[in-house]
Amino acid sequence: MASTRISAAAGAALTVAKANPVLTTVGVGGLAVAAAPALAVVPVAGALQCVGFGTGGVAASSFAATTQGLIGNVVAKSLFATATSAGAGGYGVAAVASAAQAAGGVVAAAAGATAVWLRRRG
Repeated sequence: MASTRISAAAGAALTVAKANPVLTTVGVGGLAVAAAPALAVVPVAGALQCVGFGTGGVAASSFAATTQGLIGNVVAKSLFATATSAGAGGYGVAAVASAAQAAGGVVAAAAGATAVWLRRRG
C-alpha cells in the first residue's frame, strides 16, 4: 500500500516536472544549495575578492576601500565587517554559508509550494 502511494506521488511529481522545467530547475537548485551551501559560498567569496575584500583585509583603492571610507568606523558584526571577514576566510564564511543555506531552503520551498499549487489548479 505504501509503495503504491510512493509510486503515485513520484508519477505526479514527474508530471509536474515535465510540464514545468524552469520551476523544477529552480527547486532542484534551491535544494542543492540548501544541502551543500559551498555551491554558493565559493562564487560569493570570489565576488568579495573582486570588490576588494581580500585575504589580508580590505584592498587599497578598491570598491571596498571606498565604501569603508564612506562608512567611517566599521561596527563589529556589521554587514561590512562580515564581508571583510568572509573575504579573509574568517567567521564571515560561516555567515555567508548560513545565508546561502537559508536562501536555498526558501527557494526550494517556494518552488515546491508553486508545484503543489500548479498541480491542484489543474
